[in-house]
Amino acid sequence: MSPSNIRAPWLCCAVVLALAASVYAEAPVKAEAEASGAKSPVQITLRLLKKKIKADERFWYQIELKNIGKKRFPVISEVFYDPFELYYNCERKYDVYLEVLGPDGKKLERAPLLMDYVDTGEDDDPQTDTPPTPKEKAWLLKRNELVAKGVPEPDLTLALLEYNRELNEKERREKPIGFWLYPGKSTATVASSFPGHGERTDRARRPPIGPFTEMWEYEFKQPGKYKIRAGYNFLPGKPSSKFKEHRDPDQIKVETQFIEVEVTPSTSPR
Repeated sequence: MSPSNIRAPWLCCAVVLALAASVYAEAPVKAEAEASGAKSPVQITLRLLKKKIKADERFWYQIELKNIGKKRFPVISEVFYDPFELYYNCERKYDVYLEVLGPDGKKLERAPLLMDYVDTGEDDDPQTDTPPTPKEKAWLLKRNELVAKGVPEPDLTLALLEYNRELNEKERREKPIGFWLYPGKSTATVASSFPGHGERTDRARRPPIGPFTEMWEYEFKQPGKYKIRAGYNFLPGKPSSKFKEHRDPDQIKVETQFIEVEVTPSTSPR
């Protein structure tokens, strides 16, 4: 048998293994739970990476909008560019938002903003961490400046909220955030992760999981059954009756069904 004949089977095996490894590496991360709601022309879908976590862990989500109508409509939501904006939307249930019910069936309040800072003395790992964006760097510099001045709570939180809005306004002027969603097309929240409470908020973040975003807006400390849903609300505050028949197609409110999830006791030491 010639050397070329000997090599051929091994080369075939190598190619097959390489292709298999490529397919395995690129396999999409699937959600364990999904719920949708629709009111033409908008369909909203909430996907959760897991339905069960331990207390003090976080759920990971993805929110998708799809145009199920016959005409295009504008999507003007900062959530699809900056997941941080969801924090504000959850409180007023406007724009794209999440709603969480606790084990007692009552609305779960949002977690406090990520103000805590713990210097672990560890260096950032460029192999596993995602560098902060320019906007995040500016926000952290502002936070450090206010902390150095001794600004107390709740003034610190309010000042940072206002500063974040200023950053958004600047970003909006430099790069408009609206876009058209055409019939049959969809758009989804960007994958992102956030520092945890007690973690260094100035360090680079760990990579997100697949297309999912870390749900830092809520803390799940108490074991039990929770319910989570997503909503899309662009109804005007007080619509004029004579303009009702001429409303833009995106001026509607639609919510997904609730997804029941479970939080089990934490096994980590307190």
